[in-house]
Amino acid sequence: MSQPPPQTVPADRPPLLLLTCGDPSGIGPEVVWQAWAASRVHARARLRVVGDAALLADAIASRRGLPVLPVVTVAADDPRDSRPDELLVIDSSPPGVTCQTVQPATITAAGGQAAARAVLAAHDLVRRG
Repeated sequence: MSQPPPQTVPADRPPLLLLTCGDPSGIGPEVVWQAWAASRVHARARLRVVGDAALLADAIASRRGLPVLPVVTVAADDPRDSRPDELLVIDSSPPGVTCQTVQPATITAAGGQAAARAVLAAHDLVRRG
């Protein structure tokens, strides 16, 4: 099966950079959240987190001392630029995985499934251009 050719980024648009944060019960969501809020990369790239928006918001809300950023679910082709004051998430929610099935600091199949699904979704988006 042949893949469509990747789309190219117009010269006047910054490239799109996709981030995943691993198992939502680990430190990945916190690392992504803090890097997003403090990143100067927004001036050079359009950032998106690929993952479960609800799990990400819940994981961050459970950790004290983090900057409060709204989580905004966007489509993969949303053209807006990223900003440090709102987290743009391309949702890759696995069916049946909820905030109640993934608990902080607990290794579960649901957390692993969420992490794997995000990586596979990001890979698919990159392959499609």
